[in-house]
Amino acid sequence: MAFLTCVKKSLVLIFGVIVFLIAFDLAFSAEVKNLDKIGEIGPVISKEKDLYFWHITDIACDDEGNLYVADSGWNKIFKFNARGEFLFSFGQEGQGPGEFLGQPHAYHLKLSVGKNKLIYILDRGNRRISLFDYKGQWIKSFPLPKNITGNPAINSRGYFYFINSDRKAGKVITCLDHNFHHVHNLLEAEWPFHFPFYKPDKEFYEVFFPDSLIIMITQADELVAFSNYSLEVYLFDRNQRLKNRFSVINDHFKEDFKSHLKKAIAHGGIAIPFWAFLDPEDNLCLIYPKKSNKRHEIYRYDLKGKLVDLILCPEEKTRKVSCMNREGTLFIILEADRIGLYKIL
Repeated sequence: MAFLTCVKKSLVLIFGVIVFLIAFDLAFSAEVKNLDKIGEIGPVISKEKDLYFWHITDIACDDEGNLYVADSGWNKIFKFNARGEFLFSFGQEGQGPGEFLGQPHAYHLKLSVGKNKLIYILDRGNRRISLFDYKGQWIKSFPLPKNITGNPAINSRGYFYFINSDRKAGKVITCLDHNFHHVHNLLEAEWPFHFPFYKPDKEFYEVFFPDSLIIMITQADELVAFSNYSLEVYLFDRNQRLKNRFSVINDHFKEDFKSHLKKAIAHGGIAIPFWAFLDPEDNLCLIYPKKSNKRHEIYRYDLKGKLVDLILCPEEKTRKVSCMNREGTLFIILEADRIGLYKIL
């Protein structure tokens, strides 16, 4: 009798687990895909000593499918074609036109590709942003504005969008024209500072840490801002009017992130869950390093707020910084001297 009771309880438990898994699958209705590694760049791309990667700090793709790599060790920008083949490099250490003062462990070089076919290098060592054409020819430089953080986003008119770390301004994104003259501010300051899973210490958390707010420009010149605090997306049209606002919280990553966040807060820190980029079809791609299975996942949303699919990355150590070219090749920084090339299956 006791044996039958035990069996009955076990069956009830198994049935409950099955029901839970079915309910979870129904709740997470997005298609699940896999990411396949097709190649790698680095660490050696030439027999010439100065063409070894030293310390990669950023990557970006242009509208022709090419890849640009910022190396803060060599103070160079490397250019590769869509297949990952080396084309040329430009830049060197210094303070003159076309030169950079990046460092491997401070003043990282950051780069953005504008929708106007220009390359923008954020050089905090020289306190400036420098403009280059696709051939690597220096055009001009502007001094960095005060209170800015993160990479700028640049539209087809050459207008800059910077994250403004001064919350007293009331809005947290500053727009400058192609001559670096102020145009306006947008995005209400309190919106990205909403914290859905905890109540932070205001004095400590009401600042933008690196990658806590990421801004991007769509093919249609619309501005996308993603907050790693509120886990919300804010979409502005070409005239800087708010077009859509939606949350990316879903049950597939929520509990894993909450567990990681709890540990980070216990140690006086904060957890930044996602790195964000736009794919060639202007879907928002959020790379999440899942702690429970030590495997990166990519959540892809359309800009209406629908979860399009979940992409599972190969089981290897990667960094979150990445970009995707128009051929659909995803480039992800693996180590300071290596970049992985991937395709979605």
